[in-house]
Amino acid sequence: LSFAQGLLDASPPWRFDPLSALIGAAVALLLIGLLYAFRDALSRAWEAILASLRRLWRYLLAGAEESYREQVVTWARSLIIPAHAASLDAVFIEPELHAPPPVPRSISEVEARAEPLTLPLHRILGGHSRLIVLGAPGTGRTTLLAYLALACARVEESESTPYAIQGRLPLYVPLPMLARDTPEAEKKKDDGIAKLIGAAVAAVGGGSGLAAPLRKCLESGKAIVLADGWDELSQAQRQQAIAWLAELSNALPDNLWLVAAGLRDYAPLTEAGFVPLTLAEWHTRQAEALAQRWLE
Repeated sequence: LSFAQGLLDASPPWRFDPLSALIGAAVALLLIGLLYAFRDALSRAWEAILASLRRLWRYLLAGAEESYREQVVTWARSLIIPAHAASLDAVFIEPELHAPPPVPRSISEVEARAEPLTLPLHRILGGHSRLIVLGAPGTGRTTLLAYLALACARVEESESTPYAIQGRLPLYVPLPMLARDTPEAEKKKDDGIAKLIGAAVAAVGGGSGLAAPLRKCLESGKAIVLADGWDELSQAQRQQAIAWLAELSNALPDNLWLVAAGLRDYAPLTEAGFVPLTLAEWHTRQAEALAQRWLE
């Protein structure tokens, strides 16, 4: 304390210096004058810097999106057994689906008992933004979703790519993965888009650096969400899943939403506006086409 007191006593008292104040004011006025004189050049330079930063950001996003697409292609092509012999896109046969019959408008139409309309996959897509693919285990529900993910992920779209999904970024989401969220994760109140992106990236073995381009595609309505495993959820988990799906599909209506489910217990999805489509049984022509592709 005595040492500090000695320093205070030794320091000279502060005094206003008019000359220093004038010099400081002159320098400040000079800087302001220079900034005003060169304001147009400085503005152009700042805009050029911002444009360069925006181009760099778009480049990084494009690189991350391309990396994600490659991971989706690798994941989808590895799903069939044996994957080393043929990839999914080499042997996939387009399925047919039963669409629900139109709502009758008269008693005669009710008595006619119209049969459900059977359409190929490419005719189904684009008719409605929310669809349910129904089928028993082993009928190809996951394979169908994987093929759609593969068709969307390929940068070079082939003639077989349905028009309704061209240019869309695929997000394959295993619903049981979302159901395994811990209570701690729920307490964080993470938004639904982040949960969707996290599950889609984890499903194909990607990293967190891919989240930005996926979020951008979702928010711009250029994605197709492929939710799998509805029939693997418990009753409580289905309530959480349907609340999550309904909220996101309402908030992001320009995206396409497909949910794979069993032949029972999918009523909550229809109540949320999803249209059910049932996988049709294969006919001889499809079986022959599959055999020919395996031979090739």
